[in-house]
Amino acid sequence: MALPSTLAIQISMDPNYLEPTVLAQVRAALMDPLIGLLAPERIGIGLPLFRSQIYEFVCAVPGVATVTDLQLNNAAFTDWGMTPGAGNYFDFEKGALLLNGKNQ
Repeated sequence: MALPSTLAIQISMDPNYLEPTVLAQVRAALMDPLIGLLAPERIGIGLPLFRSQIYEFVCAVPGVATVTDLQLNNAAFTDWGMTPGAGNYFDFEKGALLLNGKNQ
C-alpha cells in the first residue's frame, strides 16, 4: 500500500550556482522514474529508506554543498533508515518532496 509521505530536505549550495537550477536537478535525481531514488517505480515495497542514500543522491548534484536538515513526515530523520512496514512503500508523489521549503 502506498503511504503518502513528505520528505523535506534543506540544502546548502555553492554560491557559484543558481538555486532554482540546483533544486531542479536534485528533484530529478530523486524523483526521475528511471533513476530517481524516491520514484515509486524504484523505491521498493517494504524496503527501508536509508538516510545515507538520500545524502549520496543529493550531494552528487553539482552545486550542492551539503544537506543541512532532513525530515520525514515532519519529524527529524536521524535514524540510519526508516521502514514503511511490510507491504507498504513511501509515496512522495502523493505526498511531497520539499527542497529548501519548496514543493516545485
